[in-house]
Amino acid sequence: MPEGIAELRKEFNSLVTEAKAFFKDVGRRGISNIDDWSWGFLTDEERARADEIRLRIRCLLTCLATPFQASPLLDNQDFRRFVRLGRAMDAALRFQAFRRVGIYPSEDLPYAPGIFETTSHELGELLDLIPEQSPTPSLVVQADATPGSTEEHSTASEHGPESERPVASSAS
Repeated sequence: MPEGIAELRKEFNSLVTEAKAFFKDVGRRGISNIDDWSWGFLTDEERARADEIRLRIRCLLTCLATPFQASPLLDNQDFRRFVRLGRAMDAALRFQAFRRVGIYPSEDLPYAPGIFETTSHELGELLDLIPEQSPTPSLVVQADATPGSTEEHSTASEHGPESERPVASSAS
């Protein structure tokens, strides 16, 4: 995993906060539902602000894709979910529905800030499963060679206390 996942996570949190502030600002004018008209009711400045947040989120998610796929705690299904959640966040900032996360137009129009909040929270939970660094091979070998390793304990317990051997010291 590349160094700096913590910084990318901080940037993600910052962008989520910025998007929530955007939704709060436009919500004061009654713009919050996902429908064909909400985007058109935004001012040019508000549309530019939403597009700038969307661009930064897409760029950040692109940077997170490689460490996400390399995480030993996440699989291909998690990655597909990561992509769907990112697309739903992007669509919510355009006041559009992204159907693959269960957002369907109905008589009760979906609430864009709520969809963004839910999807960003779920995506954040997935990001928590990306370790800051992967263990280096030397750390793994060193952990296997320590006196308290699981193999040594299981071998000692199988043979009883009389078969316990002292561990050779590495210092000569």
